[in-house]
Amino acid sequence: MKLTPTLAFSFLAVAALASAPMILSSFASPEPRAEAWVDGPLESSMQILQGSTKKLDKALEKGDMAAVLATTLEMQKSVHEAKVETPEKAATLTDAKEKAAFVLGFRKQMIVLEKALLDLEVAALDGKTEDAKKIFNDTIKPMKKEGHGKYKD
Repeated sequence: MKLTPTLAFSFLAVAALASAPMILSSFASPEPRAEAWVDGPLESSMQILQGSTKKLDKALEKGDMAAVLATTLEMQKSVHEAKVETPEKAATLTDAKEKAAFVLGFRKQMIVLEKALLDLEVAALDGKTEDAKKIFNDTIKPMKKEGHGKYKD
């Protein structure tokens, strides 16, 4: 059997039609998972902050200001993204005004953290290791415990 252009085109057309359902299914949205909240944007941002806090602590102890700057920028991005999210604990509040105040309080606390990270960035840029350590230890670290106590289940 000789393969002519018409016959080759026919084979390709049949192959394309046969594979279309498989290809199209790869574009479908994934099924929602029961634990979707665990992998949500707020949780992802908080995990980055957790890991970055440890990296920042080590970098400050070593006086590695390049690492302090890189980690601080990573944290700023995470806080900036997290501040517009709603903590899971808000779902337990039934009063609309109370819930709105709770979410507003969360956002304001994240803004305070964002400001502290900007101050830390300036101290690192200026090479002021002791100032950077003070901002981190006196402002940023305590905010974690305070925030988790109020906004985390």
